[in-house]
Amino acid sequence: MWWRSRTCGRTWSKCWSASAGTRILVVVVAIGAGGTAAQLQRDLAVELAPVSPETAAAMIDRLRCAPLLHGWRGRARTDVVALARLVAEISQLPLEFAELELNPVRVGPAGVLAVDVLLVPEEGRS
Repeated sequence: MWWRSRTCGRTWSKCWSASAGTRILVVVVAIGAGGTAAQLQRDLAVELAPVSPETAAAMIDRLRCAPLLHGWRGRARTDVVALARLVAEISQLPLEFAELELNPVRVGPAGVLAVDVLLVPEEGRS
């Protein structure tokens, strides 16, 4: 049995300081539950990047769907450690693109699988 994650990715946004007019780069990593009702349920955890595997594991545990990963109602436990490592590794990649999204990410008892990856180049890069 595989659990499907809606997204495991990172993105950055530009913010402007009102007083100095300087650009501030903010990189975040987000992970959330998947499925057709994902946007309705809004089960998402977000942290500033980079994150450690321990922080990524805490993000996963904050999700309302976390019990499904830990063997809900006698089902097999999924490899949450591998998922946390993936989230941490993605969060630590260099800032060579505006957005990176792994969607879906499937996690089962034997590990994780990124089924699809979206890379959005940074403006001015190709």
